[in-house]
Amino acid sequence: MGLPPLSKIPFILRPQAWLHRRHYGEVLSPIRWWGRIPFIFYLVSMFVGWLERKRSPLDPVVRSLVSARIAQMCLCEFCVDITSMKVAERTGSTDKLLAVAGWRQSPLFSDEERLALEYAEA
Repeated sequence: MGLPPLSKIPFILRPQAWLHRRHYGEVLSPIRWWGRIPFIFYLVSMFVGWLERKRSPLDPVVRSLVSARIAQMCLCEFCVDITSMKVAERTGSTDKLLAVAGWRQSPLFSDEERLALEYAEA
């Protein structure tokens, strides 16, 4: 049995909660979980920010596809939801999103996307 999420958001995470409300219309539940160990939350946030930076050598669609596939492999429902939204936003459809679990058999993916997905599964 795990710990329940915090009912009050810690002071240090309130700026993130404000951004969540602004972007998603509500505070997403991971903020309440991360409140137990905010230092790790900020490390993960910085890492994701670094991956999603504008000068990243990886194409945004490739980054999103890889993130979606990793979320699927980790069985993290929240992560699958968030990355699915990004894939749909960046590709303009849900075709690749629906095919990402079976990317090896799908003709929808470019060579670059296939290489990145294979690396992610390695």
